[in-house]
Amino acid sequence: MCSFNAPMNTINLCDNQVLHYLSHLRSSAYKLEMDLEQAQYIADGGDGAVPPDTQDYFKTVVTPILRDTLARVPPVEELSTSGGLYAFGALDRASGISSVYNRALYMPEYPELPHSDDYFGEGGKDVAGVTARWLTASPRLVVVDDLLSPKALLEVRRLLAESTVFYQTKMPEKFGGYVGAYIDDGLHQRLLLGLSFALHKQYPLIFKRHDLRYMWAYKYAPGMGGIKIHADEAAVNVNIWITPDDANVNPNSGGLVVFTAKPKQGWDFKK
Repeated sequence: MCSFNAPMNTINLCDNQVLHYLSHLRSSAYKLEMDLEQAQYIADGGDGAVPPDTQDYFKTVVTPILRDTLARVPPVEELSTSGGLYAFGALDRASGISSVYNRALYMPEYPELPHSDDYFGEGGKDVAGVTARWLTASPRLVVVDDLLSPKALLEVRRLLAESTVFYQTKMPEKFGGYVGAYIDDGLHQRLLLGLSFALHKQYPLIFKRHDLRYMWAYKYAPGMGGIKIHADEAAVNVNIWITPDDANVNPNSGGLVVFTAKPKQGWDFKK
């Protein structure tokens, strides 16, 4: 997801910093499960490009520590005072959790694609159609199937599957079960920045002079509710859903519900 010309609200920024700090001290079962699954994926070589020494490190060090820590996390109903978050204890620190949890242990390089047009699939290349729908829609909302080219989609999926920069864990009982990575905290690979510039170049009448202000990615735990109702601050907000079709449990729908009501002028992020 990315936002263009989103006013950087001071309270929102402060909240993110506090949550990031707390995320190094506390975690959740679903966050550790996601980290463990990713560690196992890297240990197995990912898509075949993970260096052997990195595979060995994740297999012999990272995976055992995460599995050991996860085994000590009590059921979420026993963590009601912390909103479902688990505070790391002495045994966790002794086992080495501080050396592997929320660390940029593996950040493979993914360069931008050679040409901006390389990012777009058939839907994304229908510039006139997408632009016309945007300019005439009320509210301004456009759904584009096949926005990304097969190559761009594959590269973005690989990047997010391998990069260990998903540091933020949300309180399960308050926000839903998902983890987040942010542009100012590890999610700044050239492939993603190139995509944002390509969108700007591809749709000049939509983005106009709105520069990229923020970018993030979320992974969702199965069986949990995901992100609750919210409104992002942006002149233009882009949500790219990259989940494979065979992983969608409801083929008649996507994974995003869009509410068309607008927040009042002057409201901050919390309101």
